[in-house]
Amino acid sequence: MFNRIAPICLFLLTSLPALAQFSSSDLQKAAGGFLEQKAAESNVPPAVIDGVKQLASTFGFNQLDLAKLAQQGLTALNKGEDVAALGAFDRLGAAKLSPDQLTAFRDVKTLVDVYVLQQNFSATPEVASPLGKALMAVKSGDYPNALGQLQAISKSISPTADQKALLTSLTEQYQGWAKAAAEKDEAAKKAK
Repeated sequence: MFNRIAPICLFLLTSLPALAQFSSSDLQKAAGGFLEQKAAESNVPPAVIDGVKQLASTFGFNQLDLAKLAQQGLTALNKGEDVAALGAFDRLGAAKLSPDQLTAFRDVKTLVDVYVLQQNFSATPEVASPLGKALMAVKSGDYPNALGQLQAISKSISPTADQKALLTSLTEQYQGWAKAAAEKDEAAKKAK
């Protein structure tokens, strides 16, 4: 019996790496094709779509769930469901990402946040000044300043339920990022 099973086991052991590579390559092609289709149908800026494509290309075969979250985020943006998009990207950011994936994620998240803020608040003249300042702060990674500007936006208008949800999501995210940056700075000072 062992003589019949040994060749099968040997075949599987030698074939699995090739099969895994094939599947990973197919995954990247499929994700790229999906994203190309979404880009053609979308009002989402090409920079956001390209960023999501770059992020998706960092996920391996064992991270299909992360690729799916990126896909869900982009799909929600395409549908104008900005709260759902932020939720998908927030879940993606909470996942265990490699340093390269985290960098790609932060780049994408910045693009998404800027897009969502512009989509939801640029038509409101009362918030033009804090919105402009918030966008600059987000783009530069100045999260404490972004938090102050988001609070100013919230106080300047009576936000809709979706606007309130967006502001809450972004505020929570930036509080976490600002705290992490402060802790990193403090650790660097102590190391000197």
